[in-house]
Amino acid sequence: MRAEILAFAYGAAGRWLTYLSVIAIVGNAGFVLFVRKTWRARANHRARSIESTILRVGLAAAFVLLGATAWRLYAQANSIFGLNEPLRWSHVRIVAFDTAWGSRWLWQMGASVVAALLFVPTKFLRRHETLFTVTAAVAVTVVVPLTGHAVSREGAEGLSFVLQVVHVLSVGLWIGTLLVIMTLAVPAGRDAFVAAIRAFSPLAIVAVATLAASGLLTSIVYLESISQLWSGAYGRVLVLKLCLFGAVAGFGAYNWRRLRPVLDASGSAHRMKRTAVIELCLAGLTLALTAVLVALPLGHD
Repeated sequence: MRAEILAFAYGAAGRWLTYLSVIAIVGNAGFVLFVRKTWRARANHRARSIESTILRVGLAAAFVLLGATAWRLYAQANSIFGLNEPLRWSHVRIVAFDTAWGSRWLWQMGASVVAALLFVPTKFLRRHETLFTVTAAVAVTVVVPLTGHAVSREGAEGLSFVLQVVHVLSVGLWIGTLLVIMTLAVPAGRDAFVAAIRAFSPLAIVAVATLAASGLLTSIVYLESISQLWSGAYGRVLVLKLCLFGAVAGFGAYNWRRLRPVLDASGSAHRMKRTAVIELCLAGLTLALTAVLVALPLGHD
């Protein structure tokens, strides 16, 4: 039993790191597409050097994704062959090349490599930064559902897959873009931070609405009855995740309704930064629950 719990924890940790890195990569694209122009107009004289941080965030996230994807192969091999004996390369090879899970995992590893290459800081990349950043975001987003419940739901694989892609993209554009803004907030100066938040707000509203809708539709597809929300481990963890999501959305709504309109007032930007940090931390916990949720059997299984 201890070995099974440990293997479960290995897998959950790998998925959590995967989600965090994918969201950071998508957020990188969200910032470049929807926020950077406004932010740049109000940034201080260090804007050019600060912008290089955007690429470093993406590159770091891509390398974390590579490591997390490799770790998930190790965790999957452990879950299949157990932890009672040393894991051999033959076990890993079987999982990677001779199983349906492994064939989908190879796509995820390929997307991770592509993302890492697209964030390598070269002059060529700088000339095509927007294209490469968006390509990396799309690549890693599309492959995330390949080893989860989306492809195992018989009769609704296509719908589940599309919903999960939209779900991941929405989280990345909301939480990931906010993460990038907070990374650049202090060195760029208060005016740039305020401008970035105002440019980010419409994107966040659309992303949260899309996230809630795709999450609701996914729950309808995965659960056969409302009673499954409290009759099994999957349902109970899902309820806990929804409560955390409500808390994250609540902080976001507070920032949008109460702080954003008065950002020019003294102290408002500081309070916005503080509540945004709480929002990001709660989002990280929500992603951890999601990593656990993916490993649990659906309520009807």
